[in-house]
Amino acid sequence: MQDQFRSVMERLRYIEFGAGALSVKQRKELAGSLPNVKIYNTWGSSESGGVIFCDVNEAASSDTLCGSLGRPVKGVAVEILDKDGRVLDQSDAAHPGRMALRGNMAMLGYWKDEELTSQTLKDGRLLTGDLAYIKDDHIFMLGRADDLINVGGEKVSPIEIENIASEYPHIRECACIGADDPKQIARLKKATLETAERKNVYFYGFENPQTVILISNDRRNPNGCQDASCAAENIMLAATSYGIGSVWLNPLQTLRDCMPVKQVLDDFGISDKHIVWATVALGYPVNNGVLLQKNPDVVKYV
Repeated sequence: MQDQFRSVMERLRYIEFGAGALSVKQRKELAGSLPNVKIYNTWGSSESGGVIFCDVNEAASSDTLCGSLGRPVKGVAVEILDKDGRVLDQSDAAHPGRMALRGNMAMLGYWKDEELTSQTLKDGRLLTGDLAYIKDDHIFMLGRADDLINVGGEKVSPIEIENIASEYPHIRECACIGADDPKQIARLKKATLETAERKNVYFYGFENPQTVILISNDRRNPNGCQDASCAAENIMLAATSYGIGSVWLNPLQTLRDCMPVKQVLDDFGISDKHIVWATVALGYPVNNGVLLQKNPDVVKYV
């Protein structure tokens, strides 16, 4: 399929993707597959049209620029505003702000909605709901202001997490969604304990972790269990490399369709077509682990 795609698309001279930004993974794959095709990614909105252009070939060759929206087109100025609507003197990843646009491309207003128009068009600017910053004349977006996830007081961009996760070779697509933690974890634990006891399913190891990763796969996939297991093992190995402990919890794979576990998983946004094959609890270990004594006679090399 990849060869067929390349054989057809490499005949083109120019490709432009519009409206939303391609992921980092998509940009690298396209630039790598079609090195002789000029590829652009246009960012815009219904209120502004296409206003920021990214040269995908150029961006894909730079780890720094690959995640940017690109540069504003001629005649458009991008400003980063603080919460009071003032232009930020310093705009970087640690100091993002609300993105505002200046230029003749802005709409005249919303049809028969003067209140919303006055909230969006101010002082000659078109105010967006996006948090962004500027680096080396390139615009970097962290996501919608109301999409940011609060993790211990630190604002985390779901776009950044999705871009990093999508670069792993076996992840086709992903979405980062914030959950109320640790209340939701406690809710999941309570529901699982209650259901496991009623269904006579052995359940252990679920203490009070700060982070829990649920790995699901389509129940129609005959290799869903194996795929999820490989993903869980890689997550646990990566956690160990950062000094983070991990525990694999199993009961959800047999309790997916049982209430109240089903209700909790549905509320998490996990498709009812999916089985949660693996649950990984993460946390910093209180004590160093004990290495078990190895038996040299278990494995024989021929």
